[in-house]
Amino acid sequence: MASTKGTYREGTLFRDQQRPGQWIMRKPLYDALQQRERESNGKPATVQVRVKATSQAKAKELATKLLAKKEAEWRARHTSVDQVLTLRDWSTRWLADLEHGWKRETRVWYEDNLQNHILPKLGHLPLSEIKKRHVVDFLDTLAAAKNPRTRKPNSAHVVNGARRTLASCLSSATKKALIESNPALQVQPKKVKKVRRDSIPPLSPSEAIELLPKLDTQPLGSLFQFLLLTGCRISEALGLRRDQVQGADDGALIIEWQLEEFTWIHGCGDICGRKRGADCPQRDWDKPDDGEWLQLPRLDGKPAPEIARALIRPKASEARRVIPTTGPIGAALARAMESPAAYGLVWEYETSDGILRPLSTQHVRKVWADVTKDLGAREGTTLHDFRRTWTDLSADAGLTIAETQEVIAHGDERTTRAYMSKEQRAKGIRAMSQVSDYISQFSKKAD
Repeated sequence: MASTKGTYREGTLFRDQQRPGQWIMRKPLYDALQQRERESNGKPATVQVRVKATSQAKAKELATKLLAKKEAEWRARHTSVDQVLTLRDWSTRWLADLEHGWKRETRVWYEDNLQNHILPKLGHLPLSEIKKRHVVDFLDTLAAAKNPRTRKPNSAHVVNGARRTLASCLSSATKKALIESNPALQVQPKKVKKVRRDSIPPLSPSEAIELLPKLDTQPLGSLFQFLLLTGCRISEALGLRRDQVQGADDGALIIEWQLEEFTWIHGCGDICGRKRGADCPQRDWDKPDDGEWLQLPRLDGKPAPEIARALIRPKASEARRVIPTTGPIGAALARAMESPAAYGLVWEYETSDGILRPLSTQHVRKVWADVTKDLGAREGTTLHDFRRTWTDLSADAGLTIAETQEVIAHGDERTTRAYMSKEQRAKGIRAMSQVSDYISQFSKKAD
């Protein structure tokens, strides 16, 4: 029986080789804390359905509905009538309800908030006894707690995310008349401290021009030069292939692919017992269901290490554009092409074991942080700020707003204007004032 793609949250879909046209979908049952549900005999609980369909997509659609019904029946059988319904019990039912129509990312975000923040503190409370004071105390405790990764108190975004998840969960309980009101909605969100965009200004055009030659001797210097000269996003530069550069005979390079990273998922039907998909012996990565994408095979034919990265073609038409390969841009590309590559990408990196791999955004940002310290450049300037610097460079070079918007691939002109520095916006205001003064001269003559 051949297995097809699936996750432990949605179930795993199998094609029944013994019965053509039939599919089997199996799903292990978990509570909100990702602990396996158990049958009365102690064995892990699993639900399974069989459907007839001519395609995998149709089979998944039919099986998912039947699986949700069967799971609901199982949970109803295993819940005592006189049992007190706790927040943990209700959250399990709430997450299993497929009528929400959530995207996968939304469901995972809710699950993470429940598992990491809400249920450890409030999961034991009966649903009907949760009051406003419980929510206030929980949020205050969460705000004072330190993030284990940063060792700093949790940000207002983390606290508000937990509040939003709790409010959504309890709102569903309110609609089903399990509680009279939603105490989470009675608590105001934490105020988010807004960081001014100009608190760490991007590089000015003069600073950028001064920085460009200094990058010649730096790690990934050609990549940083390319980003600064083109205004490309990091993922767009990392997705640039060598055959594209070599095929740009007319001096025009088409930017149409981005290198994206994906999440590891279980490829074993979630029977290996490991919690993280990355630790599964048969792990697979969560490939996109729609859109155009390309996997990265090694050019030399050697076995490629497992990497959850692929080239994605953006759906938005404005994301595809043309840049020149002459002048400083061409020089940066030529220097990058001198380095070895195993996957045919312009920029790759060599590990300590001597293995070539595609670059990750995280690795590039780390190298940039080291470069800023080495060159004594302004710390805190991000690679995305290069796009802001490029809009100023384009304005100094005489490009119009519409031309800048097209090259930098913004869907809205207002975004391009917002990227410009105060000095460039001031120039625009002065230009408008000059036009206004010019028109007023004719108004005075008419009087």
